[in-house]
Amino acid sequence: MDSIIVDRDEAYMRRCLHLAGLGLGSTHTNPLVGSVIVYNDSIIGEGRHEKYGEFHAERNAINSVENKDLLPNSTLYVNLEPCNHYGKTPPCSDFIINSGIRQVVVGMLDCNPIVSGCGIEKLISAGILVKVGVLKQNCEVLNRRFIINQKKNRPYIILKWASSSDGYIAPVEPSHYWLTNATSRQWVHKWRTEEDAIWVGYQTARLDNPLLTVRDVAGRNPTRIVYDPKLELESSLSIYNNDANTIVINNSKEEIVNNIRYLNWDGEDYMQLFSRLLQLNIGSIIIEGGAKTLYNFIARSFYDEIRHIKTKGLLYNGLPSPQLPQLIHTTVQVIDDTLTIYNK
Repeated sequence: MDSIIVDRDEAYMRRCLHLAGLGLGSTHTNPLVGSVIVYNDSIIGEGRHEKYGEFHAERNAINSVENKDLLPNSTLYVNLEPCNHYGKTPPCSDFIINSGIRQVVVGMLDCNPIVSGCGIEKLISAGILVKVGVLKQNCEVLNRRFIINQKKNRPYIILKWASSSDGYIAPVEPSHYWLTNATSRQWVHKWRTEEDAIWVGYQTARLDNPLLTVRDVAGRNPTRIVYDPKLELESSLSIYNNDANTIVINNSKEEIVNNIRYLNWDGEDYMQLFSRLLQLNIGSIIIEGGAKTLYNFIARSFYDEIRHIKTKGLLYNGLPSPQLPQLIHTTVQVIDDTLTIYNK
């Protein structure tokens, strides 16, 4: 295949990735998937998986094509292998076969063992020409949450904190002290819209009384998670309001009261807890503190990504910032704040 065709395939796959990314925060434990249909070097249809439980990208793309007579001579591009099983929706592979499409280009195989390779095999058995692996690494990065869900049976975990330029995460005395600038805080709220849940520890909930909602940008609120082993937090705290759902992890109670789910956990078996959360469609969590919670997750190596914001301000004393690991990282300047993202 000549370089012009390869470049064309990559261009259409990048469109798939763009469409797929629009679903970030809405698909929960389902993958991010976008699809385009190309006829005679023109896109005649496109779609994405918009929301957990709703139709997948391939079906939406095919349905968007006005002239279905063009489909047998068209190519369908999709960043993830079409599914071949019945879940909340029928198999996409069957829908593609029945549409008459004869060529499919796939970014990456599905890591779900129920699907992996089987969707491709079904298409090939139906006489469809299939190409796999276009922008594979880009596709894997986009669906890193889904990959962790499938391979580790737990949510994708992001640790986030800010520290002063002299290495402190908070002052000695609890106070509502903003380390970061307004732009960085807006970024943090955008991140909240992209993840399924936001987690804080007992002391952070008690002393800071955070809302843990999205305010500086448009988007839906994540589920709030707090660890309150003895159920000692006051019911008047903001995490108990009706702005979002809340999961209270504790050592004694299993109950749902309005928008509050009490989740019983022994405090020891983290993988059992993570599995429970995944079953509740919590496919990703951003851990926003406090220091004890962050130290705990780092010590146990329970994270996939760290987002650290270093500010120009000084605290001179306080809670030390967690030790940053030696990982591949990228740095972005956010006015006078420095954001560093570490990936395992």
